[in-house]
Amino acid sequence: MASPAHSTSVIRFGAYELDAAHGTLRKAGISVKLHPQPFRVLSLLAECPGQIVTREQIQRCLWGDNTFVDFEGGINFCVKQIRAALGDDPEKPRYIETLHRRGYRFIAATHVTARADESPESRADLRIVSEGETARLEDTTGQPQVGAQPFQISRPKTSFVTKRLPIVLASCAVLTLVAALARPVVPPPRLTRVHQITHVGTVVWNESILVSGSRLYFMANENGENQIRYVSLDDGAVSPVEKPFAKIAGLHDIAPSGSELLVSEFEKGLAPSWHRVLWRLPVAEGTPRRVGTILADDSAWSPDGRTIVYTNEAAQSLYLVDGDGSNSRKLTSLPGIPFKPRWSPDGKLIRTSVVDPKEAGISIWQTDASGRSTRQMLPGWKSSSRSWSGNWTRDGRYFFFTAMQGGTRNIWALRDKKDILRKNSGQPVQLTEGPFNYYMPTPGSDGKTIYAVGSQPLGQLMRYDPRSREFAPYANGQSIDHVAFSRDGKWMAYVTYPEGVLVRSRIDGSERMQLTSAPIRAASPQWSPDGTQIAFGVAVEQGPPQKIYLASANGDSSRMVVDGAGGDLGLPNWSPDGQSLVFAASNESRDQWALHSINLKTGKDTLLPGSLGIASGALTPDGRYYAGTSGATQSLVLYDMASGASRQLAEVADYPSWSADGKYVYYSTLTPDIAREKTGVYRVKIADGSVELVVPAPNFPLAGSWGIWNGLTPDGSIMLVRELGTNDIYALDADLP
Repeated sequence: MASPAHSTSVIRFGAYELDAAHGTLRKAGISVKLHPQPFRVLSLLAECPGQIVTREQIQRCLWGDNTFVDFEGGINFCVKQIRAALGDDPEKPRYIETLHRRGYRFIAATHVTARADESPESRADLRIVSEGETARLEDTTGQPQVGAQPFQISRPKTSFVTKRLPIVLASCAVLTLVAALARPVVPPPRLTRVHQITHVGTVVWNESILVSGSRLYFMANENGENQIRYVSLDDGAVSPVEKPFAKIAGLHDIAPSGSELLVSEFEKGLAPSWHRVLWRLPVAEGTPRRVGTILADDSAWSPDGRTIVYTNEAAQSLYLVDGDGSNSRKLTSLPGIPFKPRWSPDGKLIRTSVVDPKEAGISIWQTDASGRSTRQMLPGWKSSSRSWSGNWTRDGRYFFFTAMQGGTRNIWALRDKKDILRKNSGQPVQLTEGPFNYYMPTPGSDGKTIYAVGSQPLGQLMRYDPRSREFAPYANGQSIDHVAFSRDGKWMAYVTYPEGVLVRSRIDGSERMQLTSAPIRAASPQWSPDGTQIAFGVAVEQGPPQKIYLASANGDSSRMVVDGAGGDLGLPNWSPDGQSLVFAASNESRDQWALHSINLKTGKDTLLPGSLGIASGALTPDGRYYAGTSGATQSLVLYDMASGASRQLAEVADYPSWSADGKYVYYSTLTPDIAREKTGVYRVKIADGSVELVVPAPNFPLAGSWGIWNGLTPDGSIMLVRELGTNDIYALDADLP
């Protein structure tokens, strides 16, 4: 083995600098931690680039000839530590090559330079020439130094401490490793008490809960309109927050100072469920201020109150804007529609929920404040689904979110902060297990309380009487929606709310038979013309339908006839002869819809020409027209099945259905995201395109498995589902170790 480089030099390789004299290893100027023994091995290898360094040579370097230790295991440990520090792959090495049963070789190019702190004299190449008990110092040319006078060699005896030091260091390293592995696991968090805070029953479950001192701000639905309220934690009194807006779209966040709310308002003239105007609303007296000219679907203040992060559904991105509305800039792109962004307490991270069009689910994503590092949280987590972002505790130790499991939405806790003395599993821990569906977990300021909306959905099927102009319970006021009737008017099929179970019965409720069960959720059942089969959509959990099934009306059998192949599916419609189904289907990214017809005997799927962009809707009884919503704007579109031509019937619509004679299309504007002067159920006359309001929005809250459903009875009366369930805020006391 050639002579090594001088220990007074710095060896550079790649982005690394190794200073043997000072015992330091740096990468791009940043110190890299490496224990003493691995460092000595690295120095030995780097000082002999391209040469084989045997395991025996490494043994002598570390322990000498007279020390008896498990040097094989020690060498392996050292090399493993070196590779970890350098990020080197033993299968594809860039720095250290393993030569089986021989040793190791440093294969990277090196550059040796003198340290900057050396004097010229210290950089001279000198050597000691030994002659028995005396020696002289000369340079590499043979010229004597220090007067060329010989000097006595003092050979110090190796002390016990020096001889045993490597063993002590190795033992300490092993003990440190064992101690790290033997650390106890942090105990899981657990609930200690749950108690109700509000008793209004109408808290909007998908809007934020905001904590400020002894107040909780929330949104409540009163007489069909969203109102901002706050509840006092001292006495439970609920009070209004005055708003100068006609139509509140969302309650987003509260300023760190507690003096202003971030709220959004529907801007008149915008397409439904797209963008909203963002305002800063004082909680006390004061004038609201619009945040620049931005349009935001959701938003949140940074911890210092200087910056606002906001979402843009159409662009599938997060943006930042200064608090005064200036300097709007894109932060990061996301693989779907983001909502509920939240900052970490230190302002370094932002987490948001993302509706993933490819996976038909909802996941949580994280980005740093610079937007350079964006990734999905818990990518391999299969314990639950459709995760909604929540919020951090004030100290940043825990992050709370909600997820579906077995048809119920529960609260989960993820421990973020590391603990030197205890291990963290890194996996979420389930805190709740029903009986409510929980939404919007928000930690309180005391570090042990979590506030959340507890929802107990329950519906009542209602029918509108045009003579009395009032709603009354229908079909015994059952908690059902997506009600369909056989052509002869003797049978009905419906979906239970909120469970999503498909049931068929006589119209008087007798001969009831359950046709599906969890975890399948049924949607939009439709009777075949002969009344022997029912076509219906199928979803897992609460996602949109992705398959279409056929079930025998007597419950004998069922089979899948359409697989959405990663996209969403609309309402199945029977052709007049009962041989085919017409339905809308999206692509995997859910940004493009079209109409299809599938032959039930041959299985042939035909794309209907001219139908691109038309989403879920209904076919006339004679099969001539299809009335569907636009996948882009949610306008009502009439499609001619024969010619492939289409025309717009209304600006916005939801749940279109046909009158029995095929002359009118009924639709609603009851979904909260649709901004209209008047909300209710409308109908449009196909002959001349005239529109009339049939039923105004009722003064009671409405419900539905997928949005606000509406339908028609056999005599043409309007059906809606009244929400009888309760949504209130609960306080969950927790032990958070």
